[in-house]
Amino acid sequence: MRSAFVVLSFLALFIIAESRVVLPLRHHSSKNVRSKPSKLTSPQSVIDYFDDFYSVSIMLGTPPQKLIVRLDTSSSNLWIMDKNSCTAQQCLGFPSLTSNFNRTLFNSTASNTYTLKNTNFTTPDALCLTGVLGNDKLMISGFGAISQDFGLCSVVDKYMGLHPFDGFLGLAWPALAIDGAIPIVQNQIAAGHFDQPVFSLYYGTSGVMLSNDGQITWGGIDTTNCDSNIQYVPLSSKTYWQFTFNSFTFGSFSINKSQQVISSSGDAVFVVPSNVLSTIVTILNATHEVFDDDGQWALPCNMSSTFPDLVYTINGQVYRIKGSDYIEPEDNHNTCALRIEDGGMGGFGPQWVLGVQFIRNYCHHYDVGNARIGFSKPLH
Repeated sequence: MRSAFVVLSFLALFIIAESRVVLPLRHHSSKNVRSKPSKLTSPQSVIDYFDDFYSVSIMLGTPPQKLIVRLDTSSSNLWIMDKNSCTAQQCLGFPSLTSNFNRTLFNSTASNTYTLKNTNFTTPDALCLTGVLGNDKLMISGFGAISQDFGLCSVVDKYMGLHPFDGFLGLAWPALAIDGAIPIVQNQIAAGHFDQPVFSLYYGTSGVMLSNDGQITWGGIDTTNCDSNIQYVPLSSKTYWQFTFNSFTFGSFSINKSQQVISSSGDAVFVVPSNVLSTIVTILNATHEVFDDDGQWALPCNMSSTFPDLVYTINGQVYRIKGSDYIEPEDNHNTCALRIEDGGMGGFGPQWVLGVQFIRNYCHHYDVGNARIGFSKPLH
């Protein structure tokens, strides 16, 4: 009996000892299993190019390749110039000129996760004239990799050679996306990466080339650079970031009828209908002159303080743009080009566009989840 008791005691101790080993291991294993990725709000610095347009860096491929892309809320695709086949001077940044920006471009053959999806890709704005649709791993500031469709362009317009970026990052809605590619913001939201289904834009005014002067806040509201008092307006169409404004005033001229307008971080101008532009030119007494940057009207820079404000009423709130914000100095800094253009020449979308000048004056908060856009004053 004693020997049987000893055996039973030994077995009991063995079982207890085994349970003490097994239980911590099981607890440790379950602790490291995550069913969902962490959700983040991630601010990213924006590269300012003479206050005309604003870009960010992304990482594409495996191993990751760093690329610079222009932020564009009036298109929906990511597209990049192809290092292997985009070999014309505009692809290289016109190296013989001072605008050589030492581009990177995307090398698909150097990525072991790149796949070809479609052999035909072009953009409606005719900047990417020939390309293909591909897919690869994409990372933007603070977030893990996602599988992203994007255009890879071999023939581009000469415009691309004059600016220091490798392509465009479309931030509009899926309805505008070419070949059914899911836009980056919606892709990040679907992956569960964003803390909130929103992003914010704050643009600085350094006025110099390639300075870090601005911020895009992915997955949340920018409370560092922007006032928390945000005035929202619902979207009238989930294509562009399109909404209704109530009235427009310029000096003695006014329109008191609701109009459709889009917010475009990809345009360095205001766009208005033909008849409105004619009236503005007359009030300003602008002279016709064609500039290298496609400007059509000249004004004396030192008179900007006397120019009327552009006044938009949006959802009952008044937004003013002063004269110095809708003109741009040319080479001699005595003559300024009017940065208001004609939207009545046909094409897609509304004839009214609020470009980067409006974003510089008012932070923009793009609320994907509630299909609305908000504006607030910058804090500095």
